[in-house]
Amino acid sequence: PIEGKEITLCKPNGREVEPGEVGEMVVRSRFIATGYWNRREKQNRRFKVDPSDPAFTIYYTGDLARQLPNGHFIHLERKDHCIKIRGFLVDLLEIESVIKETPGVADAKAISYRENQIPRVAAFLISQGNESGRTEDVFSHLRNRLPDYMVPARIEWLEQFPVLPNQKTDRTSLRRIVEAKTKSSLLEEPEAEPLEEGSHPGLVA
Repeated sequence: PIEGKEITLCKPNGREVEPGEVGEMVVRSRFIATGYWNRREKQNRRFKVDPSDPAFTIYYTGDLARQLPNGHFIHLERKDHCIKIRGFLVDLLEIESVIKETPGVADAKAISYRENQIPRVAAFLISQGNESGRTEDVFSHLRNRLPDYMVPARIEWLEQFPVLPNQKTDRTSLRRIVEAKTKSSLLEEPEAEPLEEGSHPGLVA
């Protein structure tokens, strides 16, 4: 925690999320600037006066995060669907647009996730009609159109995307799918065989 500042995760309606859920990082403090210079429209979206104490300003960062049990926050992505991969700003909507150009793909959603604390991109695809898409074709198309840091680390095919009550894609559920599969693959890795006495890894007799 930072002295003089409170950080919470909020839903679009302004209410705090449940433990473990993804929400927008919101900062409350009396030491925050009151707005942007000459950017009134953006200022009105991001900066609010705390109704319970006008001396405090509430700042909506636009960053989506999840809080861990130890109180630390994991940054996931921006609300504008931009994330940083290897220092580069990556637009997830641009990745989705390029994927949709691939024959056999009807729709696509790209989300960010973390594997071993490293930010990565996963893509979820829906096949076009009875035409079954091929993962290899999608990867090949992406590698020809995008820099390598924008190519998703994982591609998953679904019959349909999970949706929220407002019918928007539930990206949090998509992230949970890939995180569960990532954890599962780590658990399924075979244990290394014990070395025979007198042997050394990497040496061949």
